[in-house]
Amino acid sequence: MNKKAEEFSEADDRLHPAASDARLLVETMWWNFHLPQRNLDAEIYICVRPNLGLTYSGIYIWDDFCRHATDLLYFDTQSYLPMPEGDLDQFSLANGFKLRTVEPLTRYQFSYDGARQNGFALEFEGLAKPLAFQHATKGDQERTTYAPGHFDQVGRVTGDLRLNGTTLRIDCISHRDRSWGAVRGESPGYPPDVDWHSAHFGHELWFQCWLWHGEPVATDLQSGVVYKGGRPVSMAAVERRTVFDSSGLEPRFIELLVLDVEGSEYHLQGRVRNMFPWPGSFNMVGFAGLVEWRLGDRVGYGEVHDGRTVDGSIVRKNAIRNP
Repeated sequence: MNKKAEEFSEADDRLHPAASDARLLVETMWWNFHLPQRNLDAEIYICVRPNLGLTYSGIYIWDDFCRHATDLLYFDTQSYLPMPEGDLDQFSLANGFKLRTVEPLTRYQFSYDGARQNGFALEFEGLAKPLAFQHATKGDQERTTYAPGHFDQVGRVTGDLRLNGTTLRIDCISHRDRSWGAVRGESPGYPPDVDWHSAHFGHELWFQCWLWHGEPVATDLQSGVVYKGGRPVSMAAVERRTVFDSSGLEPRFIELLVLDVEGSEYHLQGRVRNMFPWPGSFNMVGFAGLVEWRLGDRVGYGEVHDGRTVDGSIVRKNAIRNP
């Protein structure tokens, strides 16, 4: 179901025809923005279940290593909102979130009016075309049933964030993603553990990759791309070495050794500056955090998401941990 980048169209900003009559069919959108000067990270997640007529929406803002939702600067998760009126290219939700497509596949305005004078008015402008999964040679197609229709897009996020009555200016390079066509259950053990990373070095060089988790070194690359001046180049191999916290679950330092298909090599060193156990579903946690990346003398920012099932089946005996 995945398409090449040039095959995406404005129809992919809207609700897709139902690929299944399964009640747990999903369609999602995800946005990220950050403010490194305040050690602040934020995410917006919308998950529509068209066959149930329900929408899950999450607004998360944090600036520290959080153990629970109560540690966040702001948290609003609502699981049983009605379906958006209209389509997904322009809609509003009952929780105060609104989205308007200014230019399909390129520019979007989204806003949110929350509790206690919290909210935002932001615009995303794409800096590259939406890109489908760039599968590595060792990639397992079956695993991508988690997102059979999917794209990611790098862009610039600008606007204002209102946080407890204080207005902060947002101007960062980040990304969004869209998924559709998957039937996502919430059974224990689903989905498999996956590590996702982004790193943005100005307007010229960006990285994104998915690795299936492995310790003490992860090398099972599912999908990865290096953007050189906005031009996407697939990754051929990635090696991740990680220092975790004392639990063995939350990354604190990450090294990525990247080789792309053009033969270029990159050594990225990432310091995780905050962390939040993002509740992607009731039986899944994505440890999400702002990462300060270094590539030689260059400094960039991005995110790490270490997706984990919560059924207690995974033992991390070999993880390198901080005491």
